[in-house]
Amino acid sequence: MRTRWMPWMGPVALFFLVLVPLDVQTRPLAADEGKPAPFLWKIEGGGPTTYLYGTIHVPDPRVVELPSAVAAAFGASQAVFTEIRMDPATQMGVQAKVMLPDDQHLKDVVGQPLFDRLSKAVDRSLPKDAPPAMGAMLSSMLDRLKPWAAMSYVELLEFLPDMMAGHQALDAMLYDRAQKDGKEVGALETVEEQLAVFEGFTNEEQARMLKLTLDSMDEAAAKGKSPTEDLIKGYLSGDLSKLSLMMTESMRLDPVLFGKFSARAVDDRNRLMVDRLLAKRAERPEKTCFFAVGALHYAGETGIIGLLRKKGLTVTRVGAP
Repeated sequence: MRTRWMPWMGPVALFFLVLVPLDVQTRPLAADEGKPAPFLWKIEGGGPTTYLYGTIHVPDPRVVELPSAVAAAFGASQAVFTEIRMDPATQMGVQAKVMLPDDQHLKDVVGQPLFDRLSKAVDRSLPKDAPPAMGAMLSSMLDRLKPWAAMSYVELLEFLPDMMAGHQALDAMLYDRAQKDGKEVGALETVEEQLAVFEGFTNEEQARMLKLTLDSMDEAAAKGKSPTEDLIKGYLSGDLSKLSLMMTESMRLDPVLFGKFSARAVDDRNRLMVDRLLAKRAERPEKTCFFAVGALHYAGETGIIGLLRKKGLTVTRVGAP
């Protein structure tokens, strides 16, 4: 199964999903029982009880209804940390940083043919009852974005109806709910640090990422399939190996470029997040902490779980057989 860059929606989707207003209806905090174990781990020993939750950065209703084990861990926590802060100041900061300079346009950076393909993908993703001018309006907006940001947006087109309805992504919902519950909120990274992941790629490399994304979208559409739906089903299965397989399959599209991307977007960030996670945990010896990070950041020896265990910490999956 071929996938796009979608498995690494940490430094991708959050830039746009964080722009969804926070003051919207919150989904239930507990889902029905009888489902696979969630991506929830518990750190014990060497400090206060700490929960690690693997998220998926999409506003799909199926993922924002928390399993009971996650709801219980969230409820027992006094401090909640996401990848980046999801407050109004962060929202305002993101909007300016994803734009091209005033004298540049995306169609000139990536070429008119690729931009035309992007516009067609936008039109194809619009709801049937969308106003006639919406496609042109969105394409015009995309023409002002940096190539990586346009790629980020096109990854989310399938969620356009949810976004237009004001639905929150899982991470944003958790952050918002924590604030409403009076919990301490914070983040493991800054927007600038996540932006640096993409700013390290040339315009040519960013255009290549955009092309690969559109290639996969076109291939899936021709087969009547949805890579995004495959990703959500993989997430809901509670099987981290399935998500890891999607990463492996994606690497076949362009091993060199994807290898560089995964090293910067995943491995480097994992090490940074582990250091900060442990620091925040140590600074709050009387608080139970809850960290919500994209699920794939926990996979493998270079993942957050593997790195924590190498440091001698006991990390166990909650609710797994």
